Amino acid sequence: MLRDFYELPGPDVLRTLRGFCGVETVALSDADAIERALSFAERGMEFADALHLAQSNACEAFVTFDNRLARSAKRLSEARVRLA
Repeated sequence: MLRDFYELPGPDVLRTLRGFCGVETVALSDADAIERALSFAERGMEFADALHLAQSNACEAFVTFDNRLARSAKRLSEARVRLA
């Protein structure tokens, strides 16, 4: 994780990622999903999990083995969440 490698607090990492996404020469494959993921992460979800959830919009359901992630996903998102 970035915060572990660079020994930065999570909010600093998220702020840096937001800044990086705003750089003119950076092309994002799905800017809307990245924005949703950053928003989920700012509200307590791990960024990698948040990105998976944010990219599940067109899916029938978001499926996970992780109980904590399922609870967070239900709280933060309108996605249909199922535990595997």
